[in-house]
Amino acid sequence: MKNEEKEEKFNFMDEELEEEKEELKEEEKLEEEPKEEVKENNKKEKETSDFPLEELEEEEEEKPKSKSNDKIINNNINNGLYISYELRVAVMLLFSIIFLGAACGFVLDAFTYSESQSVSYNENSNTDYKVCLEENSDYSESCLGQNMQYLSLITKNIPVTFDYNVKLSSPIDYSLDYYVVGSLKIVDRDDNQKVLYTSEDVLVPNTNISNQNDTINFTSNVDVDFKYYNNYVTSYKSRYSLNSDAYLDVILYLNESSGPRRVSSLTIPLGQQTYGISKSQTLNNNKNVVVEEKGWSMRNYLGAGLGLVFAIIGIIILVRLIKLMLKVSNSKSKYQRKLNQILREYDRVIVVARNGYDINPDKKLIKVLSFTELLDARDALEKPVVYVKVNEVKSEFYVEDVDKVYQYVMKDADF
Repeated sequence: MKNEEKEEKFNFMDEELEEEKEELKEEEKLEEEPKEEVKENNKKEKETSDFPLEELEEEEEEKPKSKSNDKIINNNINNGLYISYELRVAVMLLFSIIFLGAACGFVLDAFTYSESQSVSYNENSNTDYKVCLEENSDYSESCLGQNMQYLSLITKNIPVTFDYNVKLSSPIDYSLDYYVVGSLKIVDRDDNQKVLYTSEDVLVPNTNISNQNDTINFTSNVDVDFKYYNNYVTSYKSRYSLNSDAYLDVILYLNESSGPRRVSSLTIPLGQQTYGISKSQTLNNNKNVVVEEKGWSMRNYLGAGLGLVFAIIGIIILVRLIKLMLKVSNSKSKYQRKLNQILREYDRVIVVARNGYDINPDKKLIKVLSFTELLDARDALEKPVVYVKVNEVKSEFYVEDVDKVYQYVMKDADF
């Protein structure tokens, strides 16, 4: 009857409490936990508590009840800092994102960073050729030298040699591609910009040279079949009765990042009785080029190392976050079992606050370290225990006196 009067006085009981108590009673039947064993355990807890009930009763006899309650309070203040479950999840998720993001940034920088240097260079090229003749009674030499006029009728082929050389201000790792083409054009005699026919043959396929040095040099030899090209032009002009000019450009190209660059060339006229060969060059001198070093430097290794460390830290935080969430979601956790045991065992002295519990700011708040100590205060004051469910991992219990409130906070993190 006394408990029923207290419940009417506090007016905390509602339909939710009745349903929760019914569920707890069903769990009590399933678990079949002997009542006597529970009472014995409770007795042991009280005996081992910092504030045994017997001592409390003796102090009540010697001192006023208010002083006895103050002793319980003064020795059980919990000054520990509590971090809520939601805040822990948010902080761990934030730090996991920060560390993993930093790891990605460091690793990306390690694999993309390359040191560069500005190098000046001078470029030169030399083109040599000979005009080789068919057997004839007028020339004793089989091949003629440069800078002459030649007879188309007895010219057989023209060997060409391209010598290319670059001098750099400092050694670098280089990789260079080159090739040679023969470009045939037949144009209008009055206007060379009007092209009647054009074709291009690869005389030397794309060739790569690479090394680490302060000089770059190579030699490319080409044998131009003059007779073949000249006969083709003569036949073309005769077939169409054209009064036109024709020539063959033998061109050395370098493959650069901006595209092919024409370095040296020979121009050989075709379809004429006599001809002369002209040379041209397009070279760079006193030029600067920015060269990127492909190898890894100290910065690359440092970035990769920091990326690995940050990735490990981020993964560890993420794993701990997952474990925490799994622990909270587990309905059979130690916290839940302990809470269910308390609500079931002390059903008649516990009332449930429906929408939280507001503490009068004028009353002194005293935090105790265990539920057993809160029961000691409850027995001394003969007041009900108010239960508040804060969230899935935190519960609060209160015993209210005239000028003070005893509080016990139960958290999943404590188990």
